[in-house]
Amino acid sequence: MNLYPWLFPGGIGDIYDLERGKVSIRDWGKHLLRYFDGRFLNDPLFGLFLYNTMQRHSNNSKGNFFLASDRFIGQNPPTVQELKKQLQKKDTRYINMLRYFARNIKGSDNYWRSKTDDLEHWINHHVGIGHGPPTFFITLSCAENWWPDLRRLLSQLESFAGNLSKSEAIKKGCKTAMCNAAKKYPLYVNEFFMKRAHSFIKTVMKKSLGIEHYWGRVEFAPGRGAIHLHIVGIANNKAYLREFYLAKTLNDKAQVLDRYAKLHLDMTADTKVNDNRDHRPDYLTSPLGKRYSECPDQEEDVRQLAEDCMCHVCNKYCLRSKNKNKNDSPRMC
Repeated sequence: MNLYPWLFPGGIGDIYDLERGKVSIRDWGKHLLRYFDGRFLNDPLFGLFLYNTMQRHSNNSKGNFFLASDRFIGQNPPTVQELKKQLQKKDTRYINMLRYFARNIKGSDNYWRSKTDDLEHWINHHVGIGHGPPTFFITLSCAENWWPDLRRLLSQLESFAGNLSKSEAIKKGCKTAMCNAAKKYPLYVNEFFMKRAHSFIKTVMKKSLGIEHYWGRVEFAPGRGAIHLHIVGIANNKAYLREFYLAKTLNDKAQVLDRYAKLHLDMTADTKVNDNRDHRPDYLTSPLGKRYSECPDQEEDVRQLAEDCMCHVCNKYCLRSKNKNKNDSPRMC
């Protein structure tokens, strides 16, 4: 690769390597991003180049069929003038085919429109066969700096890359080193999160919350790029929906939801916590950074989790203007 001589010494390892032979561009890209020393993953420009190359190969392979097949455009697509005349006659067949093709181009407007259509079709399907409308909206955040298994993985990656001091710092519980490594190796963080998310869905969501059907979409937080998963779910027990819609006032609706949370989700808020506004989770001792199997006292574990996760402390992120049309209105949580 002449463009990246610092990544490919001697030009060895290119996708068109004659000694290795032909390989799919997807397998080639996965191999590079998982290379043991992390050189390709950490390069600020190579990731963009790789994604662009993979997307172009995908578009070209599908585009050839799109142009060659008589079922689609064929080898004589209309000119711009002919296309204008078709649109004037309200003939949108050609535009519809382009929109259909663009669904496969990740990140395009039509790609996101197709995802919106998928969600609407999913909701309509489940309503139509009697499962009812979605009853849960859940967001799973990564909390990438707190997982002990991810800490071990990132420590190993830093060790493979020759950064022994950083690897030791992560082992000893340095939050700064852990945070920097999570930003440095986002691919491994994302894969780790998705595996844990699948495990959570199969156990907690299906067994504890009674969610049989769900639809999810992955997003990345702006700025630091942390992965999170938005889930729309349909629970088995939907009897409370009728009570909710029949309730006349917001107070009555709140009582319906309160009963559902207590009876079906076991949400009681009966744990005694130290509601200290200055409390912050301790990185080394908090149960957030430990496995459940390492918990010696379940009641104390519940209390500490409630303090570290459930007690809300107002800050500049949760404050919003009471009236968006008035700049001088007080800000509130």
